[in-house]
Amino acid sequence: MTTAKKYAHEFKGLAEALGRANHILLATHESPDEDGLGAMLAFANYLDAIGKKYTAYVIGTPPSRLSFLPRFDRLSSVSPAQADALVAFDYGNFARLKLDAIGAKPSFIATLDHHPQDTQKGDVNITDTAFSSTCEIAYHFFKTNGITITKDAATCIYTGMVADTGGFIHSNTSSEVFRIAAELKELGADTELIAKRVLGFASVGAAAAIGLAFSRLTVDKDTHIMYTWLSSRDLEEKHTEFDDIGMLVSMMNHIRATNERVRCVALFKDKNDGMISVSFRSDSEKRFDAGKLVGALGGGGHQYAAATKMKGTLKEAIAKVLQEAKRKNYTATW
Repeated sequence: MTTAKKYAHEFKGLAEALGRANHILLATHESPDEDGLGAMLAFANYLDAIGKKYTAYVIGTPPSRLSFLPRFDRLSSVSPAQADALVAFDYGNFARLKLDAIGAKPSFIATLDHHPQDTQKGDVNITDTAFSSTCEIAYHFFKTNGITITKDAATCIYTGMVADTGGFIHSNTSSEVFRIAAELKELGADTELIAKRVLGFASVGAAAAIGLAFSRLTVDKDTHIMYTWLSSRDLEEKHTEFDDIGMLVSMMNHIRATNERVRCVALFKDKNDGMISVSFRSDSEKRFDAGKLVGALGGGGHQYAAATKMKGTLKEAIAKVLQEAKRKNYTATW
């Protein structure tokens, strides 16, 4: 049985619940990305088609680089408390949805997520790391229920799949992913545009900021972690923003660095808010379990892609990460 077929009952139950709902709240995690927004807006396309009232809720301002996504203009930072159904995408930890502050208490909750099991919940809870992305789960929801995938929905789904497979190069890129990608292209997804928006440079300033980060690359000799850092001031000087350099940590992971025996890469981001955000990447060749390391640091994510936030200065955050990495063996296992 394929992973998608295993959830056929849940997919059908979700479609039935959405058909009964009066007002549907669609939500994804804070600092939304291609996968969360892609899946959410693909569902928005479907709900428009069946005439359902919905709110596509985001926390703060969504990244402008994704403004090409159909229905991007429907995203709202104001959520209705009266929504009677919630479909939440790609969030990992339920607290990342930030729903407590808005008073939403839906009677039906569904989760679509490819993160490892954490605090995901729902009357329908499809949480499985066997999927490449949450957008792949959305695709199977449509196919299982015989729902037409429009050009707009295909664009949204393809965008999330490209992002979370690193342009179809990560180990989560199965033959099924390639088959789905081919179908989405046939359905009208502009694969060239999407690849450039997701994997390319947003501006000259973004490219310059990435160049600055590469000039700071450092390999810790004890842990074999390669890291770099950028601050809000750095990005202001380059006339760009953190949302525009999302591909940087994946680009770092493409550096072979054989002589240095690099096992993991880390990007430290000082956003001048008293917290340091850190993104980690590894892969099946490096065999470093970034997810376990990040878990010990209070964050979350996948085995080879994870992130966390830490209080303190940039120097303190770097020291804390390296100290934890030296404390325990984080070799990945299967």
